[in-house]
Amino acid sequence: MSELQIDFAIPLPQPFVFLAVLGLCILACATAIHHFGRLKGVIIWLWSLHDHTGVKIFMGIGAILAPFWLALLVFTLSGTFGLWTNLPENIPPNAPDGAGLAYRIHYLALVGLTGSLVALVGAPLALLRVHTVERQTKAQEEGLVTERINKAVENLGAVRSVWVAGDDGDGCDRTEPNMEVRVGAIYALERIAQDSPRDHIQIMEILCAYVRQNAPASSAPDLPDAPQWFEGKNEDGETFDQKISTWQGEHAAKLADYSAPIDIQTAVTVIGRRSPEEIRKQEWGAWQPYSEMVGWYPAHPTDATEKELKSYHEAIESWEKKVSQWQRLAPIFRLDLRATNLTALDASARGKSADWSHALFTGAKVQRANFGNAQLQEADFENAQVQRAYFGNAQVQRANFGNAQAQGANFGNAQLQGAYFGNAQVQ
Repeated sequence: MSELQIDFAIPLPQPFVFLAVLGLCILACATAIHHFGRLKGVIIWLWSLHDHTGVKIFMGIGAILAPFWLALLVFTLSGTFGLWTNLPENIPPNAPDGAGLAYRIHYLALVGLTGSLVALVGAPLALLRVHTVERQTKAQEEGLVTERINKAVENLGAVRSVWVAGDDGDGCDRTEPNMEVRVGAIYALERIAQDSPRDHIQIMEILCAYVRQNAPASSAPDLPDAPQWFEGKNEDGETFDQKISTWQGEHAAKLADYSAPIDIQTAVTVIGRRSPEEIRKQEWGAWQPYSEMVGWYPAHPTDATEKELKSYHEAIESWEKKVSQWQRLAPIFRLDLRATNLTALDASARGKSADWSHALFTGAKVQRANFGNAQLQEADFENAQVQRAYFGNAQVQRANFGNAQAQGANFGNAQLQGAYFGNAQVQ
């Protein structure tokens, strides 16, 4: 039996043609990305699709392979076109078996290349479809978030009717804030701020505005004025220490039965307990919380040697440089609680390190408020009344207490480097 030899070839370009086509494909991809915003948007969307490094590496590899995909598409088109233009003639009945086999292989190769071509063309179209569906889903999610914010803001103004009986047996309806609904709305806004970083600043502005509107400084309880400093004894024969001690007793008695409104306390707690990740959303991109970027003031060594003292002064210089760098990264948003009544409020985030850095408390009344362990760098308390407020272990670097009434305030173990107390009363 004689051997059957079949010669079959798919038309392919030479190596130098392959390199030329690949170079043109790379140039075409770069030009398309540079000039066509939609394609660039697709690539940015793919890059931001997930935060995991593995997915980003995969997307990077995909971007590198894009020119090869385009070159493969060109070669597949070339091969398919070559097979279509070189179709074998009809096989006569008396043709040898090899001719029939070559005929079948030719058409099988044509079908295979056509299927590959369909797959290559369909891959980017499928990717664009995923992108379109993702954008539609994102738009729906944003609409849902907006709806949630509107509903929560509506509930911040919730009131209820209460029947008040009169002395003569008659009565009338009176409206009062519905605290349960309002507190629920505040917690709902906190959840939205955590779920939707792009709405974080707006939600903080809403909560600050709520505190300013519902707890103005004029609503603070009527408290006795702190005595001004004097030497010796006054006309009543009291020294200043005796006078300030009497004032502290009266001040404490006035606030003994006073408690801050629950909705205001809840709003202040929610604002203060933002995480560092949430705080970054309201700052410049390179901004970092003070505690992370600067840290504590260097501790002075005891019984230090000359070398240790030199290291201590170098650490101070390094700390001052970090403070200067942190100041240049000023925030784009500052918590605005000016002229508010924060009397007897717990602003320490209930045991956590509340962040009030850069916050505005100008003209606020914060008597007996608790800022223990809080971050108060660059906070502004100018003209504020902070009598008997607690700032223990707080970081108050470069805060402004100019003209503040701070009699009896507790700054035990607080970091006060660079804080300003010009004309303040701090007895």
